[in-house]
Amino acid sequence: MRQAIFLLALLLTACAGGLTWKDAYSSRSPDGKSTVRVQVKGCLADCTTKIVIEQGWHTTEIARRYDCAVFFAHAKWSGNTVAVFIDGTYCGTVKVAYDLASGHVITFDAVAADLQASIIHDYNVSADELRAHGGDVFKWATYPGTCCSRGSDEFRKRYPLFKH
Repeated sequence: MRQAIFLLALLLTACAGGLTWKDAYSSRSPDGKSTVRVQVKGCLADCTTKIVIEQGWHTTEIARRYDCAVFFAHAKWSGNTVAVFIDGTYCGTVKVAYDLASGHVITFDAVAADLQASIIHDYNVSADELRAHGGDVFKWATYPGTCCSRGSDEFRKRYPLFKH
């Protein structure tokens, strides 16, 4: 009986940090009034990822995925619009865009080019690297499941919350 209580206490202690949301990535709007956050919560093998928009005291969830470990995340603000790309490895990629003025998720394709250009600029993605990934910076940023992805490696250097 003592062993069962000890194991339960150990499990609860180990998962205590997994019961709250932690920022894996965040980006503030140019006007400083809003923030997009990629947040994770998990215990043992189960990780949940959500993307939220914070405007003052108001928070809006715009996407959620389960079994999702964040290996790369990036956002690009354009006026009242924010586009977000996540490589979630197990859950796949997440691509979402949100218009703060209307309060609605919008078509990602309408803002994808700005987000791609921002990743290329911010991560200094070379022309050779783009060619190696068929010209697709989202593929460059996606962890291939085997050794080495400069996108996920660079992301971990900048946002070391998780040691994958």
